[in-house]
Amino acid sequence: MLNATFERLQGSFEQAARFSADASHQLKTPIAVLRAGIEEILTQPGLSDVHRESVAELLQQTRRLNSVAENLLLLSRADTGRLALRATEFDLRKLLDGSLEDARILGAGNNLQIDTNVPETLPMNGDQEMISLTVQNLVENAVKYNRRGGKILISVEKQEHVVQICVGNSGPGIPPERAPNVFERFYRARGDEQTPGHGLGLSIARELARAHGGDLTLTRAQSDWTEFCLRLSASSIHVQTQTPRPATQE
Repeated sequence: MLNATFERLQGSFEQAARFSADASHQLKTPIAVLRAGIEEILTQPGLSDVHRESVAELLQQTRRLNSVAENLLLLSRADTGRLALRATEFDLRKLLDGSLEDARILGAGNNLQIDTNVPETLPMNGDQEMISLTVQNLVENAVKYNRRGGKILISVEKQEHVVQICVGNSGPGIPPERAPNVFERFYRARGDEQTPGHGLGLSIARELARAHGGDLTLTRAQSDWTEFCLRLSASSIHVQTQTPRPATQE
């Protein structure tokens, strides 16, 4: 009885994941066509300032749609074990330096103080692009949910073969009742629908961490400080695919 129930749940889960992947894939072409058409309209002579502003806003919305489609496709691949990871040797320190530069640019308007505690070199074996995306999501969150004149702290600790990257930021914090749901898809931890984003960044970051044999956790959720810690193996992947996630997991 339990086996039959589990198999039905597993089948439903895989069917939903396949639908998400198929839908995301099918959306990519019409979104690309729509975006190209809007970009062409913006080049037309005689377009008034009012109309140009409206068309520019439409273009921005197509970019958001494309981002959602790409993120859903990535998540569905992770769900079904079809997320291909390409392991290479690289210096994690250089990757973090690039993310820090992005944080300084993004946070310049709010006069954010960015402090770091990072070793000089951090040899890593993993999918550099996916790890970069994970760190980027955490850093962008730290900038996005900060306060003017606030602080960001990025610290890295290496213990034997494990690297832990913690990204903390000042700001309004995550309400205690929302903290358990922070990694759910499309969930806005602070309930602020005016803040840019789709509620997928943390879900993607955790899935990519787990794909590398690590994890992402919310380690501090205070009224004025939020901190996420990413744990990765320094030699995290040597394979191209993963095992499909069980249907009973969140």
